[in-house]
Amino acid sequence: MISPSAFVQKWAASRGAERATAQEHFIDLCRLLNEQTPNEADPSGDFYAFEKGAKTLDGDGFADVWLKGHFAWEYKGKHKDLQAAYKQVQTYHEALGNPPLLVVSDMELFEIHTKWTNTEKWIYRFRSADIMSDAEVEVSTVSAPARDAPGLTALQVLKALFEDPHRLKPQKTTDQITQDAARMFGRISDELRKWKVKDMTIARFVTRVMFCMFATDVGLLPRETFSEIIAAHKKSGDDKAFRKYLSELFSVMNTGGRLWLYEVPHFDGRLFEDNDVPDEIGTQEILVLAELDSLNWADVEPSIFGTLFERVLDPKQKKMLGAHYTSRADIELIVEPVLMAPLRRE
Repeated sequence: MISPSAFVQKWAASRGAERATAQEHFIDLCRLLNEQTPNEADPSGDFYAFEKGAKTLDGDGFADVWLKGHFAWEYKGKHKDLQAAYKQVQTYHEALGNPPLLVVSDMELFEIHTKWTNTEKWIYRFRSADIMSDAEVEVSTVSAPARDAPGLTALQVLKALFEDPHRLKPQKTTDQITQDAARMFGRISDELRKWKVKDMTIARFVTRVMFCMFATDVGLLPRETFSEIIAAHKKSGDDKAFRKYLSELFSVMNTGGRLWLYEVPHFDGRLFEDNDVPDEIGTQEILVLAELDSLNWADVEPSIFGTLFERVLDPKQKKMLGAHYTSRADIELIVEPVLMAPLRRE
């Protein structure tokens, strides 16, 4: 056993390289949590191992630590790029049996990424020093604090990795997120229609702002542009200024270039060839857009794009939006046996 304070002090002082320290760090973590090490629990390495081999399209890879049905773990040296570590361990995910949790650490910072199918993606973040604290760790989606996240300490999160991974599982499915988004956009389109705004104008506006939310959460569009426009004018209530700045953003997205201090890429496809923002967009619509922007758009199903476009163009269609699109689960019933399984065998 090793105490939390002794663990934190030892690894705060460590200056060793990743290759020289990673396994010792993990063994100390096992001692801290009163868990068996890989070699103690599974000398054969069948379900729990250091340097677990993982074949990928790019060749052979190795996860630093792997526990079947629990996690794959990738270490980096102190102050190295954990985003790069996450991308690396993601490439091993399928080869390692799709563990529900991917962990990256530089021995000072810890990130636990959830990877359950058809659920919102959460990231648990904490520092080594937090292991001595009773404070709840930060849990977020790509874009915002995670709603309904369990209030867990760093020690509880680490213990769950070994004993109860489902304790860290997000409760909201991607289908539910998509349905929430669809209903809220439906409120905006219905309100604009009351003001006799043309259906095509509504459809193009809805599609543009939806694309901006998705592009922001997947890193294509700087968060300081679109999200800040909404956040600033949600507080001020100045809907005229909101429409002006949003229109400017649409114009720059059409050509690419600088907006204020930020570089905005060119988005092809003619979606932003006009920069129209309906004059009827007011404070209530801005509040709905702010709620929409807080959703994790990286987990929203792409099928919502076509569904919303169809819904806006057909004012007589009163079906609940979320029930109208084809869910990922339904698509996978066909895609998995017909396409994916044969490709894996090949």
